Amino acid sequence: MVLGAVTFLLFSVGVKGFFIPNRHRPLSLNVSVGSTSKLGLRNAPVEFCHTRNLSDNGISGLFMLPADEMPQEKGSARYPISIVDKVAGRKKRLKIGYQVSFVLYMIDSVLYLLRRGFQSQSLFYIFGGGTATISILLYILIGAASNDRLSSETYKRLNLTVIIFSVLQLPMPMYHWTEGVVSKVPAFVALVNAVKGYCFGVVGWDKSRNMSFMLTDLKDGIMASVQGSIALKQESIGYLIGTAFICVMTAVKVLDFVKVFMVPCGEGTSNTYMILSKLSSLGRLGVMASIMYTLKDAADRNRLSGTTFVQLNYLMMAAFLTMSFYLSPVGPTPMGVLAGGLSTFTLYNGVTGAQKKQ
Repeated sequence: MVLGAVTFLLFSVGVKGFFIPNRHRPLSLNVSVGSTSKLGLRNAPVEFCHTRNLSDNGISGLFMLPADEMPQEKGSARYPISIVDKVAGRKKRLKIGYQVSFVLYMIDSVLYLLRRGFQSQSLFYIFGGGTATISILLYILIGAASNDRLSSETYKRLNLTVIIFSVLQLPMPMYHWTEGVVSKVPAFVALVNAVKGYCFGVVGWDKSRNMSFMLTDLKDGIMASVQGSIALKQESIGYLIGTAFICVMTAVKVLDFVKVFMVPCGEGTSNTYMILSKLSSLGRLGVMASIMYTLKDAADRNRLSGTTFVQLNYLMMAAFLTMSFYLSPVGPTPMGVLAGGLSTFTLYNGVTGAQKKQ
């Protein structure tokens, strides 16, 4: 009976389970404590070891693990989180933030069209530097984050564009809480992630630069944009005309904005709503101007065949096309015709750039 029990135990646990490795084998009984120096154990440190859990075999505590083989949590002194892991985590979170912002703004655009209808004013509102335009910019920034391109001046400018647009959208008054959720949540999420994207573009994914460098970078970027806007080159003359056209429309909106303070609003309309509405219009025109300058800069550097600039050309084609219909509600107008010409110009450059890339 005893032999049968031993045989059963051997097959259940495994013969190797009863042999303790040499490094954990206790001293033989014929070795006295005073003679341990002969074995080199006088100053040997004593480490407490945990037991391996053998719940699968129904036996626990028979096997000993050395302390240096015990699993350590990531981030402990033995296994610190490397900068590579931190950078990978930052990239992942920012990409997810861009993706969420992109989806939210697309939903906002669709719901706006469903509420207002597919009219020229509604289409120009979302495509003329509005929510649909911002959603495409966020889509472009997803690729920039994936390919470590956020430090480029192009993508820093696009992040700043999203930031300014979102800041101007947040204070817009809402007449119902559902409208607020649809419009404010995308603006807030996009604002947070655009700020993060711009910061990472300036200080680096590993934050190797000081945050105070952001002000210097912003100042240098503004100076470079001013110098680039007055540079005349044959390759970018069309984009310069488009930028000037948008600036003229912006000046008109600024005059309307000033009139709000000088002329009282009609009955049922508050000054606050009119001011915020004009600011929102200025923000949309600012988005278009920023994209047109980005394309002008790319044309000056002969970079229009890049994927980002092809996408931006298509985006401005849609913006100018909807603007053309908006400015010509009953018939052709000079500004509507000019907007239509710029739409054709950007479409041609987009198609040409895509063909060159192939």
